[in-house]
Amino acid sequence: MNHFTVRKSNPIDINECLTNNGGCNDQATCTNTDGSFDCKCNSGYSGDGFICNGISSFYFSFYFFYSNSTRMKTKKIFLDINECSINNGGCHSQAICTNIIGSFTCACKLGYQGNGFNCTGIFSFL
Repeated sequence: MNHFTVRKSNPIDINECLTNNGGCNDQATCTNTDGSFDCKCNSGYSGDGFICNGISSFYFSFYFFYSNSTRMKTKKIFLDINECSINNGGCHSQAICTNIIGSFTCACKLGYQGNGFNCTGIFSFL
């Protein structure tokens, strides 16, 4: 009867973030995790970390003067820019871009699956 010993060694984690930011977008931060990595868009950007778009909404301050007061009052008005109006918002060609206040979403069209930025066809055979 043959006997042998298996030694369990600790796997060495490779920091994917050290090469090309882990494949994350230039406007994202790559965080090394045990056996993997995460991408997260930086402040002022939105997306999945691989695709990051600048948040294109602005706050403007308008000043109103009241005749019965020398005090100035400020009112902030939120203006939204429709990211979907240019290049489908960066969504895949088989995805629908939906504008929401301060951002947008991408969803694959019927018959496709994915995260909206990458969509692949679903094949079914009858």
